[in-house]
Amino acid sequence: MWPQPWQFPRQYLRRDVLAKLEGSVPLGQSDKKNVCDAVYQYTTTFTYYPSPTQYTEMVSNTLYSWPYLASGMIGTEAQTYWRSKIHDKFRNCRKRIDSNCPEVVKRKRSLSTEPTPADSDEKDEAWGMPHYLPSRPASEDDASIQLHIQWLKNEKDKRKPNMDQVHKRMDITFGDRRKTIIKEGADVGDVISEYPWLTDDEELLIEYTRLSGEKMEASLGKGLKKYMNAICKLARAKGDRCPALLSGLCSLVESTRTESERKEATIYCALVTVPCLLGEDIRKFLCAEEEVPADSPIYISTQSSFLTTPSLSEDTEFTLFLNGVEIVTVSGLFCAFCCFLAAFYVFNIAYPKGYANSLTFFQKVLLNIQDSVLRNKRLLNFLTRLNAIM
Repeated sequence: MWPQPWQFPRQYLRRDVLAKLEGSVPLGQSDKKNVCDAVYQYTTTFTYYPSPTQYTEMVSNTLYSWPYLASGMIGTEAQTYWRSKIHDKFRNCRKRIDSNCPEVVKRKRSLSTEPTPADSDEKDEAWGMPHYLPSRPASEDDASIQLHIQWLKNEKDKRKPNMDQVHKRMDITFGDRRKTIIKEGADVGDVISEYPWLTDDEELLIEYTRLSGEKMEASLGKGLKKYMNAICKLARAKGDRCPALLSGLCSLVESTRTESERKEATIYCALVTVPCLLGEDIRKFLCAEEEVPADSPIYISTQSSFLTTPSLSEDTEFTLFLNGVEIVTVSGLFCAFCCFLAAFYVFNIAYPKGYANSLTFFQKVLLNIQDSVLRNKRLLNFLTRLNAIM
C-alpha cells in the first residue's frame, strides 16, 4: 500500500550525502545517484511501478525536503530534472537488477501478451504511418507532460542545449503532440509555439522517424538511387520544353567532374523533373525568395539565382514555409526536399491539388509508403515509362 504521505527516506542515504544535503552543499554525480538510489530502495518496498501521480509526489517531497536542489533552475526545470532522473533509475533497475522480482516478471508477462501499436501490422489508411496516433507513455500524466513541454521551450532558447534530453522529451511528448495535431486540429503556428523544436531540421526529420519508423533521408535516397537515372533520361528527352531550372540541372549533370558531384546533381535533377513530367508546375512549391506561390500552403523558398543557374554550392539555402510560418532553413536541395516531405506527415497536411500527383509519386514510389489511395492513370503511365528505360 502506498504511504500517506510519501516522505523522503533519509535512512537510505550515505552519511556524507546526508551531511551535504543538510548543509546545502552542491552534490556531485555520485551524490545525486545516491539520492535516486534512496528513493528507489524505499519506494520499491511498496511498488516497482509508481503511477504518474506518485512520481510527482516523490519529486515534490524530495524538493520540499531539500529546496536547494532546485538552485539555478527556472520555473519547473527542477521538477522535470529530478523526475527524469528518478524515472530513469526505476526503469534501469527494473531492467538490470530487479528483473526477476515477482512484480516485474508479472508486468513483463502481461505486456508481452497485449498487442501494442508498434507491433501491429495495421497502418493508418490515409497516411500509411504505423505510429500515426500513438498513446501517451504509461509513466506520464497531464502535469508531467506540461513539465516536459516547458523544459523543451526553455531549452530551445539556450546556446548549447542538451540534445540528448531534447530527443528524449520529444519522444515522451510525442503522443500528446499527435493528439494536438490530429484530434484537436491545431494550427501550425500553435503547434510550433508549443513545440518549438519542430523548427529544427534534425528534430523535424526525427519526428518523421517517430511516425514511420524509417529515416526520411535513407528512404528517399533509396528510392532515388533506383529511379533517378531513368527520371533524368526522360527529362533530357523533353529538350527545350523543360523549364530553365530543369534545363540547367540537366546541363549540371553533364558538366560535373567527380562521381560524388554527378550523383548529387542527378538527385537534384530527378527531384525537380518529377513535377515537370507529371504536368505540374514546380514553382507551386519551389520558388524564389521574393515570391509566394498562390494556393500553396507549404513551399520551399530559395535564391532566385539557383532557379535560373543552379549549382551544388553549399552556400545555397532553402527555407521551408508552412501556412506563412517559417519552419526550417537548410543547405542543399536534397535536405530541403526531405524536410518538405516530412512536414506533410508531421503536421498532417493534405496534398495541395496543384502538385498532388508529384507528392503521391514521392510517397508511393520513392518513399514506398503505401496506403488505401489508388494511383491514378497519369502516375501509372509515368511509372510504366520509367520501368521501360531502366
